[in-house]
Amino acid sequence: MVGTIRTFDKGVQQQIFDKIALTATLIAQSAGATATVTTQLGLPVTTNDADLVALMLPSLVKAAGEEKVGLANRVTVSEDFSYFQQEIPGFYFLLGAARPEHTRPAPNHSPYFDPDERALPVGVRALTYLALDFLADAN
Repeated sequence: MVGTIRTFDKGVQQQIFDKIALTATLIAQSAGATATVTTQLGLPVTTNDADLVALMLPSLVKAAGEEKVGLANRVTVSEDFSYFQQEIPGFYFLLGAARPEHTRPAPNHSPYFDPDERALPVGVRALTYLALDFLADAN
């Protein structure tokens, strides 16, 4: 069996790993068998720097309009971008590109992923404003 376990806390993740190993071992033992459980840490959780978010939020509002920008609840995004965020403050944002007629759009890595390409100019504006505003603030 293979799976992914994502948490916001490494301690909680280790507790889950330990419970999986214990559960698998005891179930196997109850049937007169043995179990081998191997776990490995994956990517760190992607976590935005709060100060950088506050600084850059106005740039996103300029790019998309206030009614389309908001802070989301934390999600366990699995991204190698998190390695950069361990070294310097980072800001990861999502560009909504679901087609209006899709009430449950397919996830990004699905073969059924079908983004609304009208979101692309908004994404370009967002990245442009983020870069220009950040550089202007740095001076």
